[in-house]
Amino acid sequence: KPPPRQSNASSAKVSERATAEIVQHLADTCQLPAENQVIEVGSPYPVQQYERATGEQMVRCVRKPYKDKSPEVTYAAVGGEGEDVDFEQWEKIMKSRLGPCPWGECYVGFRRFT
Repeated sequence: KPPPRQSNASSAKVSERATAEIVQHLADTCQLPAENQVIEVGSPYPVQQYERATGEQMVRCVRKPYKDKSPEVTYAAVGGEGEDVDFEQWEKIMKSRLGPCPWGECYVGFRRFT
């Protein structure tokens, strides 16, 4: 009889590349909100141009600190860029309003529809 398996989910790490591949797959299968997939490219003058973000770009957006338009709001970085992430950090990346936000998870409890 084999020994019981121990769960190492809390100590398991996921690479940034694997996380980006997961996010890209979610984007390719239309499971991410459209507003989170748009990034600005180039100069805003004479006309601002946009393109669809890749999974890698969406993950990097969450992995660096972000300063909101109001100076008192700053979003903390989730881990260091290029580093592997544990489950807790991976969950923060996926549920971030700045990042992928699959299935609208980042909006849970945000708006109330009556």
